[in-house]
Amino acid sequence: SGRGQTSVVDPVTGAETVLDVAFGHVSNDGTRVAGLTTDPERASVVCVVDIGGGPCAPIGDARQAPDGTHGEGLQWSPDDEWVVVQPAIGTAPVLLDPDGEGSAPGPAWVSHGAESWQRTGP
Repeated sequence: SGRGQTSVVDPVTGAETVLDVAFGHVSNDGTRVAGLTTDPERASVVCVVDIGGGPCAPIGDARQAPDGTHGEGLQWSPDDEWVVVQPAIGTAPVLLDPDGEGSAPGPAWVSHGAESWQRTGP
């Protein structure tokens, strides 16, 4: 259909759930998927959907959308408190609240790559 989608497959049962989100990234706790909206009539924006399905709720705007084909463009923070986005249009990384409560500038070290954000031991 020309619309991006993400398929989630249960490894035990093989059951497949198709989500209306392009370039989906599963949260670390396995409950949500962040990606890009798929409406061809509108600009792609970052959105979050429940792993079981439903609408993908926008959490950002078109200026914050990453290049969806680049795996480093959108990631979950290790604690799932933020979606770390490297906008496709040459601006600094941004942190988006996955509940749609706003955004924050990324820490300076995120400009070296979101993969720099790692978990630490207790």
